[in-house]
Amino acid sequence: MLTVFPGVGEAPLHSRYRNLYRPHSKTMLNINDQLLANAKTLAAQQQTGLTRLIEEGLRLRAKKSLDRMLEMAGATVGRGDLGPVKISGD
Repeated sequence: MLTVFPGVGEAPLHSRYRNLYRPHSKTMLNINDQLLANAKTLAAQQQTGLTRLIEEGLRLRAKKSLDRMLEMAGATVGRGDLGPVKISGD
C-alpha cells in the first residue's frame, strides 16, 4: 500500500504555477481573420495599438458583466432572496 502525503516531493506551489500569473506573459489568441482586420483598422484610426484595443474591450466586457451581477444581486436584497424554504419531512 502506498501512502501519499500532499505536497511531499512536489515543487512549492508558487513555482508550480509561476507561469500563470506573470505580469508580462505572452498570450496566444485565435481570432477570426475579418475581426482581426477590423480591429487593426480601428486601432490605426484611433492611433492606438492592437493590444491596447483588445485590453480595453476585455475590461469593458468584464465591467459590464460585473455591473449586471451587482444589479441582479441588488434587486433581491431584502426581498426574501430564497423565498419560503420547504424542508422535506415537515
